[in-house]
Amino acid sequence: MQPDKNQNTDAEPSSIASSGNKAGGTTPTGTASKPKRIGQFRISTLLSWTAVICFLMTVFRVDEFIASIDPTRVSTESDEILSMLTAFAIFILPPWICIPILIDQFLERENGLNFKLAWRIILVMFVAIFSVLMLMLATVAFSPDWKESKGPSWFYYTLDGWAGLTLWPIYGIGASLFASGITKPELAKRNPLILYGVLTCAAISFWYVLATLFMSFAHGEKLFATVPGGCGVCYAIYAGIIWRNAEFSASSLLQYWQTTVGWLVFLVASIIAKYPLATRIYDELPDEAPEGCFIVTAATRGHQSVVGTWFDEEQDRLLNQQLLVFWKFESQIKQRFPQAHVLIRWIYNRIGPIVARMIVFRWQADLVYWTLKPIELLAKFSQQISSGGNSK
Repeated sequence: MQPDKNQNTDAEPSSIASSGNKAGGTTPTGTASKPKRIGQFRISTLLSWTAVICFLMTVFRVDEFIASIDPTRVSTESDEILSMLTAFAIFILPPWICIPILIDQFLERENGLNFKLAWRIILVMFVAIFSVLMLMLATVAFSPDWKESKGPSWFYYTLDGWAGLTLWPIYGIGASLFASGITKPELAKRNPLILYGVLTCAAISFWYVLATLFMSFAHGEKLFATVPGGCGVCYAIYAGIIWRNAEFSASSLLQYWQTTVGWLVFLVASIIAKYPLATRIYDELPDEAPEGCFIVTAATRGHQSVVGTWFDEEQDRLLNQQLLVFWKFESQIKQRFPQAHVLIRWIYNRIGPIVARMIVFRWQADLVYWTLKPIELLAKFSQQISSGGNSK
């Protein structure tokens, strides 16, 4: 009987080892085997790094690329191409870089919430931080100039000005929770608040997509819908990753009813606050489209003793030394950096009339004049350096 027992005891480890090999747990040598991924989505890593390389090339090397194609071409067409590519790299590409990373992680059978350090940095920068900054920038850059510029009622202006910023606190908290889940996977597994925050960011992002496509939020520039669209897709995929790896279930969420109710109250209050603010924005807008007026021009409307204005009969307008300096400085930038000038001018054309419309009283124009004074001195200094270099 003793030999039989030895045979049985010898057979048990081998059977355990074989069953372990079938389960994918350990190899005969004792080393852990890597879990297989659904669909073998390894190509996403290659796509992600390709997108990162394209992003860096677009920002830093596209000017040299255009010059290498045709060094003699300095027309505005190349400037427009460069500005479009630069805008694509800065405003559109970052969130779409993260989508393959998240899809690859979603297809993980195990440890789907554990990202590599490089992926964590990219996700926090290009999803969490980027989306919050774009939300604030869009609220300012796409503000309406007059009634009917976007739609015939207050509803079309719920994403503009203070009405748009009512969602910023909850969106910012949701993006912070996203970053916390990326950097601390165990927290995302156990805390449903991170899931609520990520889902809220996804819903708000997709709402901006609809507003851009159907409510003229971006003044008809529907291409900008890809910016919140990319962020929304990233948040939605990460919500799926959390749900797939979470240690809580739908039934257990009842235990966190205080967190759920508190978050929903916060969200509903942010939405309700839009109504009075959007109504006020719509009522205060002028009935007709304003004439082209910009910040430096509006500053000339201050007290003559402060801003030093005079009336130029040839141009039929008020001028001062500050305005002439900025005109010359813009001409200098246009000649030396035409690509940067196109992008800067596009942004200024969006923001300038909005700020200029707020300058109503002379003391406000005086304040703007002195606020622009340091920039004026820097522009003068730049012009002196440029003229000195040209004389040599």
